[in-house]
Amino acid sequence: MRAGEAEERDRKIVEFCGYVESRRRAMYWYALFVKTGNEENIARLISSVWRIKNLNPFIPLYDALFKKRGEYLPEKKLCIPGYVFIESNVRGTKFYHSIRPFINKSQRLFIKVLRNDNENTNQSFEMNEQEQNFLEGLMNSERCIELSKGVFVGDSVVVTDGPLVGHEGYIKKVKRHRVEAVLEFEILGSKREVTVGLAVLQRLPANSEVSIGVK
Repeated sequence: MRAGEAEERDRKIVEFCGYVESRRRAMYWYALFVKTGNEENIARLISSVWRIKNLNPFIPLYDALFKKRGEYLPEKKLCIPGYVFIESNVRGTKFYHSIRPFINKSQRLFIKVLRNDNENTNQSFEMNEQEQNFLEGLMNSERCIELSKGVFVGDSVVVTDGPLVGHEGYIKKVKRHRVEAVLEFEILGSKREVTVGLAVLQRLPANSEVSIGVK
């Protein structure tokens, strides 16, 4: 690659990264604690029925596998049952006041709007940037966490492919027969468990070398 082409490539990368960062800072994430089983209904109400301006609901999913007649088949499941997330350019109490009337009308579906336990004020509802970026980084453009693959090296799991690469420290437990892992990390200042897909392909002796990026 010529020097001029390399400089142009680097300039475009910097511009794109700046665009992504500015977009993330301009959009805030919120979480609604709802009655389990009503997640999709509430997301539909917000986006299609109530049509609340500047509020874009989504439900984090993960790629899962279920066994049927000896064969593993793909499906999508909820990462955090009982939660509906909202992306919005409306911040803090303005967000709360924009959605509160609708929550009051449908109390049989909602439990509460979560507040950020790490903030000094009880008026903070949005996720902080670190929490948001971490969760967003796990998901694809369809708000789904794709299946990761890994191996056991001794008693430790090493992720070799997928969004969990490098995030082994967040894995609280591995459900090998269910092809799942339970992560634990902070959302709105409190530790919460998030289920994702993880296929552990084999168990290796301790101190074995493992190649990252192996399908």
